[in-house]
Amino acid sequence: MSTASEPREAPDEHELSLVDGKELERVEARRDCIRSSIAVAFMVAFSLAMAFVLRDFGTEALPEGVRVISGIIGWLYFSAWSVSFWPQVLQNFARKSTVGMSFDYQMLNVIGFSAYAIFNCAMFFNADIRAAYSRANHGQASPVQINDVLFALHALALTLVIVVQIFIFEAGGQKVSLFATVVCLGSVAVVSIYAILIAAGVGGSVFNWLDWLYTVSYVKLGVTLIKYMPQAVINHRRGTTDGFNMHNVLLDFTGGSLSVAQLVLDCWVLDDWSGITGDLVKFLLGLTSMVFDVVYVLQHFVCFSERNRELLRRRLVLETKHGALEASRILAREEQEAAARGRPAPVAVPNDKTLLLAGSVSPSSGAALTDSGLGGGSPSLAHV
Repeated sequence: MSTASEPREAPDEHELSLVDGKELERVEARRDCIRSSIAVAFMVAFSLAMAFVLRDFGTEALPEGVRVISGIIGWLYFSAWSVSFWPQVLQNFARKSTVGMSFDYQMLNVIGFSAYAIFNCAMFFNADIRAAYSRANHGQASPVQINDVLFALHALALTLVIVVQIFIFEAGGQKVSLFATVVCLGSVAVVSIYAILIAAGVGGSVFNWLDWLYTVSYVKLGVTLIKYMPQAVINHRRGTTDGFNMHNVLLDFTGGSLSVAQLVLDCWVLDDWSGITGDLVKFLLGLTSMVFDVVYVLQHFVCFSERNRELLRRRLVLETKHGALEASRILAREEQEAAARGRPAPVAVPNDKTLLLAGSVSPSSGAALTDSGLGGGSPSLAHV
């Protein structure tokens, strides 16, 4: 029997009550609020600074005042979209797990952002491409700005980081689907063959590098139109958005709305809407991302809100006792076993006294979590 003077290395699993889970959740929420505030402050300060320093890189035809406003909006969307990649990267690293993310979504992102980076870099840096665009659009300059270029390169780099995380962290048995593989390889094949034909000197009005770039941009657009669906489907099948970082979604929605706003502002001031038709991919990307972000928000905050909170509390309790890596392994095993049985994975069931842990019985479900992994062994769900 322990006394007050005897140190305790770790609390017994039965002493990790619902109160502990809720308190850990509150602590995590406070930390999250602080991190979010810092991120927003950074985004605003960075956007103002970049808009001022690089004000001469904006669309030259815009009045100076509008150019500054457009620049601020542009850098805000760049910041929001760029920062949106970091929460998922950091969460994966902290949890040592990529469970909850759609691998199809990430692989399609690699193809999409590769195409977007090629398109933006060529439209911004290549003088021949800019001249060809101007001739095709009644003398108008390319609407691609420096923030578009930097965003595309940054997005591609972080997407590749996430792909590396998929290979080195707990994946929960998920694999890239045949559909996503075919789309990725098919996209690469199409643009490669097109480029080879142009380089070989094949004649024809469509065999030029500007039209090739438009084809590359349509690859990005096509990928974007389908890439969001696998994540929505996984969320629905799992009955939770746990593992898919919602800061990514909220920042993505912010970036999409600001991207569309900047493009519309520039076209409205110039009274020339070829900026949208000439950079249709940017306009439709913003709209598409906003629509699916609304779907994710509804899934997270409406459809699966209670289960998300239960899973978060359970993860925090497991991480407190076992660390992030083992907690992710336990939860992944539970989810895989539950999926094989056709039932949701066992989670903490709130009641007045305890968090459902090893050996605890849920009176509402009539099920007990036997050998939850807190005491060793693999988790299983046993009927009583």
